[in-house]
Amino acid sequence: YQRRVHGHLVAKSINDYYVVSNTNVNGDGVTYFDERLHIHFSDFPATSILESLNKHIIKVLPDENDYMKLSELMTSIEQAIASSVTLTYEQREIAYNKEREEWEEPSEFLIDKIKLVVEAMKQAKHVVVFSGAGISTSAGIPDFRGPQGVWTMRDKGKRVAAYDKDDSKPTYAHYAITELVRRGLVNFVMSTNMDCFHLRSGLPKHLIVEMHGNSHKETCEKCHMSYFREFDVGRTVRNSRDHYTGRRCKFCSGKLQDTIIHFCETYRDPHDPVIAEFNARKCDLAIILGTSLTVQPFASYPSKCLRNPNGKMILCNLQPTPYDDMVEIRLHTYTDTFLNLLMKELGIVDFDQKSDCLKKLSEDSGISLITSE
Repeated sequence: YQRRVHGHLVAKSINDYYVVSNTNVNGDGVTYFDERLHIHFSDFPATSILESLNKHIIKVLPDENDYMKLSELMTSIEQAIASSVTLTYEQREIAYNKEREEWEEPSEFLIDKIKLVVEAMKQAKHVVVFSGAGISTSAGIPDFRGPQGVWTMRDKGKRVAAYDKDDSKPTYAHYAITELVRRGLVNFVMSTNMDCFHLRSGLPKHLIVEMHGNSHKETCEKCHMSYFREFDVGRTVRNSRDHYTGRRCKFCSGKLQDTIIHFCETYRDPHDPVIAEFNARKCDLAIILGTSLTVQPFASYPSKCLRNPNGKMILCNLQPTPYDDMVEIRLHTYTDTFLNLLMKELGIVDFDQKSDCLKKLSEDSGISLITSE
C-alpha cells in the first residue's frame, strides 16, 4: 500500500519500505529535500533498520501539529516489524495473483471521468505523459506484470507466448499521444518502453525520455553519436552487461553499444535523468498510462507534480498500483480505449495513425553529435 501521512509519503510492498520525507524550508524561496530510503527487511535486523531511518529522514517542523512526529513514524515501523506474519505458499500465491488482477470499468463511468480529464488538461500549464508496457500490449508485445506478463509467467516457471516483434507497429495510443503533443495539449513524454513506438509514431526525439533505453538505438562509447536501426540492435549483443553490438561508429570508429538499461544499471545517457527531473518537477498534470508504477526511479517521477500548488495525477491502468490513493482521477481501462474517448471528447478525430518513422530515423542516424561533457 502507499499513503500520505501528515506530509510523509510512506509506501510498503512485500518486505520493502520506502520512506519519503518532503520538507519545505522557508527562506528566500522554497527548498525541497527529497530523501528516499529503500530497505529490505530480510537483509537487516530491526535495530539496523531503525538506526538507518534515524540517520536518513530529514525533519524540519514549522508546526508540529501539521506533521507526523518522527517518534510516531518510528513506532509505527517498529510495530510493522513486530507484527509481520508468515504466509503459506497458497496464501502468497493468492496475494500474488490478486496484485495482478485486471479490471475494466463500465464505459458509462469512463465518459464522466474523461470530461474531468479534459478539464484538467485545459487548466494545466505543463502536461507530461508517463507511459509503460501496457500501452503496447495491443500491438502484440507482452507487458511485464500483467496476468500473462513476462515476469508473471517467469515466476510460474513458464514463458510468454511467442510474438513477432518485427511485425509489430505503434498502437492507437502512441499516435494519439503524438497528436496531443503536436497540438500543444501534452508537453513532454517519459516512457519505460524500449520498443521505439513513440518515436516511430512521429514524436520528436527531444520531447521524450526513454528511461529504459530503445531497442532500435545504439550509441558510440567514445563520441556518443547515436544511430537508429530498422532492426533490434540487441540481436548482436553477446554480453548484455557490456552492451557491445559488434558495430563501429562511422565518425570515430568507436565501439557501438545498445541503450538498454538492465536491472542494477544506471542511465546510459547522462542527460536523461536531468531532463526527466526537470519535466517531472515542472509538471502540474501527470497522465500515467499502462504502468504498475513498481520500478524505481521511474515510479517516483509522476508524484513530483504534487509539489506544484495545483499538481494532479491521472492514472489509467487495468491493475492496481501503489499510487492509486494519490491520484485525482483513476481509470480502469485499456490505454487505447482511454485515449480514443479522450480524443473524441477533445474533438480530435482526423489525425495520422499510419506513418512509421523508423526508416527515417535510421536514415538520419549519426547527423547530430551528442557529448557527455
